[in-house]
Amino acid sequence: MHVMIAGAGIGGCAAAWALQRQGFTVTVFERASELREVGAGLSLWSNATRVLRRLELGHVVEELSVGMADGGLYTHTGEQLARNSMQALNDRYGDPNIVVHRADLLQALVAAVGRDNIRTDASCVGVTQSEDAVTLTLKGGDEVTGDVLIGADGIKSTVRGAIGIPLQLRYSGAVGIRGIVTLADSDIAPDEDVYGIYMGEGRHVGLMPLSEGRAYWFVSESAPLGSLPDPDGDRATFSERLAHWPSAISRMIGATPEDAILRNDIYDQRPVSRWCDGRVALLGDAAHATTPNLGQGACQALEDALILAHCLARRSEAPAQALRDYQHQRKRRAYRVVTASWWAGQMFNMANPLLCTLRNLALQKRGDARNVEQLSWLLDEPFALT
Repeated sequence: MHVMIAGAGIGGCAAAWALQRQGFTVTVFERASELREVGAGLSLWSNATRVLRRLELGHVVEELSVGMADGGLYTHTGEQLARNSMQALNDRYGDPNIVVHRADLLQALVAAVGRDNIRTDASCVGVTQSEDAVTLTLKGGDEVTGDVLIGADGIKSTVRGAIGIPLQLRYSGAVGIRGIVTLADSDIAPDEDVYGIYMGEGRHVGLMPLSEGRAYWFVSESAPLGSLPDPDGDRATFSERLAHWPSAISRMIGATPEDAILRNDIYDQRPVSRWCDGRVALLGDAAHATTPNLGQGACQALEDALILAHCLARRSEAPAQALRDYQHQRKRRAYRVVTASWWAGQMFNMANPLLCTLRNLALQKRGDARNVEQLSWLLDEPFALT
């Protein structure tokens, strides 16, 4: 069986490798002229590192990442509301929780798939299919025919539109600003106890460690749609807004080069009734784009990849049914993540002072042990491969 994948991001390459391990021939088509990921940190919780190990990519966990630092939830003044022990989480769920640079993870996945199996500068512009095959039309007029097509081409997926699933973006009410800093430039020690989520009125900030003496930071700020900061010269503006927050935040932001700061409006996809049509299916953000508030975007794409390959291997003689099986196994869980992440963002970015006070009191009262238990539905073994 020849499986075609539109999109050579983390989800597409993970799916390609998972399918290759099951004996399928795979070709990945990427619209960009080169393979690269933007410079941002990526949380891989234990549900994702479990998938990587099942895909024999444990070296990604061991070599390219750092464990999530002990941290928790804090007010914008630095008052601790809840504390997470990463060792307790690792012991509870059986696999490590890590942070990795997106580019490092993508490079590892590309190496596993094989660069020769990935075509760049190959934009998908159309899809047609029959009972026996599916044809992908590329920009420039080339047509490639295979047995199955997987749309892993992101939140504004072309494949999604080609199979009649409308684009239904939902603005979260927030903009995201993020970057990676070399700790030596920020005057922060690698083991300094500064990591976690800080919540104020209308915004929250996250600090996470990365490998090679780096750290990842992000700011999520409530704002009307279309009010994203100008791409140049606004670092001082939002640094000023955070001037009275813990100093580690301003030190990290201030040490990040202006041209290395990324900015975007934050969207997710409204849930839909189907991800597949005949021999075509969606994966990752193309199917269930989520806000970043639970750190589960890449994690869910990795779960997709594992289950997709498993379903196609079980029913290789009936690929359309295999894709429906994949949809059935993944849709409910993925949309639970989308919904939970959406509401987490609304909680983190509350603007009303009274509601913020009530939120903080509730988080303190809940306690650390309860915080760990709250993650059980997400991090426990979510699937059984039979």
